[in-house]
Amino acid sequence: MPSFLAGTARVDITPPAGLDMTGFIARLGPATGTHDPLWARAFVVEQDGTALALVAADILGFDRHSTAAIRRIVHRRVGRPIDVMLAATHTHSGPATLFLRHCGTVDAAWMKALHARVADAVCTAYSRLTGARVSIGSGEATIGINRRVAGGPTDPSVAVLRVETTDGRPLGAVVNYACHPVVLGSDSRLWSADFPAAANAALEQRYGAGYDGFLSLFINGAAGDINPRERDTFEVADRLGTELADAATGAWDRATAVEVTALRGASRTVTLPLSPPPSLDEAHDLLSEYGDKYETLKQEGGSEVAIKVAGAMASWAAELYKRLRDGTVPSSIDAEFQAFGLGPVRFIAVPGELFSAIGLAIKQACQGLNVFVVGYGNEDIGYLPTRQAFQQGGYEVADAHRYYDLLPVTPETENIVIEAAVGLINSL
Repeated sequence: MPSFLAGTARVDITPPAGLDMTGFIARLGPATGTHDPLWARAFVVEQDGTALALVAADILGFDRHSTAAIRRIVHRRVGRPIDVMLAATHTHSGPATLFLRHCGTVDAAWMKALHARVADAVCTAYSRLTGARVSIGSGEATIGINRRVAGGPTDPSVAVLRVETTDGRPLGAVVNYACHPVVLGSDSRLWSADFPAAANAALEQRYGAGYDGFLSLFINGAAGDINPRERDTFEVADRLGTELADAATGAWDRATAVEVTALRGASRTVTLPLSPPPSLDEAHDLLSEYGDKYETLKQEGGSEVAIKVAGAMASWAAELYKRLRDGTVPSSIDAEFQAFGLGPVRFIAVPGELFSAIGLAIKQACQGLNVFVVGYGNEDIGYLPTRQAFQQGGYEVADAHRYYDLLPVTPETENIVIEAAVGLINSL
């Protein structure tokens, strides 16, 4: 029996119409239907008693409670140890799956079903394990642009893990590229995986006649400050997704075989410091300011979006004030970093909106290895910017934390993240 085994599976996770969407505070109203299905896609490998599972789900992000629940279900059903890495594609046309202030309410019953379906994908892929071989290829795409700085850092690389059965039948492709799936904006109220939907569909058609045992997994990268160069319509999403698929096809065709002598998985908890909070008096002033603005907009007939944003800021200020008064404001946040090793290939999952320059620095520090940077891995704790970004200001460093939680990370985060990720990669 071959020593290296691989299996793939996908499970439909599309919610019903009527559930809240997430990703845009400017979106007014729940989903009205489906443009393209949302999927949980699983890729499982096993060798010499070690099993690893990589999942790509068409959602904005996981939180740590969902990740723990999914892992428990998988371990119970498989009946043996298996390392599970969860990656969200970060579509902004998916359901509310984590707390994001005033950006959609999480439906607890549907989340329980989601946990089971994601676990189904892993367990089905595990049941399909078969002798396999892998190759690694790379290409480039120019779908993403730096949304903060014109001409700023981007990572054009398209990394592809080519997976075939031992007799040469295409089994799957893991495609790693960094770009926010926000071609579709807040006006869209249809479920969609955005441009990754078209990329996955095109590859599955090319190598598996539309999905006949062949699975494409889009894994987002360090996309925190990267948006598509074009936006707004499903036609654009399809075109950019096909463009990504073309780059991945070239990478597949150029892929060279790699020897997997061992599978390894590792994780560690990394403590990220949070910025100091304002004083209690300053927090009280913020509460009054945002509360007054919210009430004024309501009374004077402000736009629905403006009222919604003001309400979110008032809610943030109220929670900050209460927790300062109670002495429960955190000074740091613990984050799980996770790494997989397949021979010379490394997957490194970072739990947040990683800036492009940080992802590039991680790859640069790991010369000689093929590194897949997995953004939004296992959890989305918010933006993880560069030190320079804090000097420049902007939404990601000045405002986004008010939607995710209470306080932003500090400028020291950049070095902490790079050192933790590189250290974990090199430990395998």
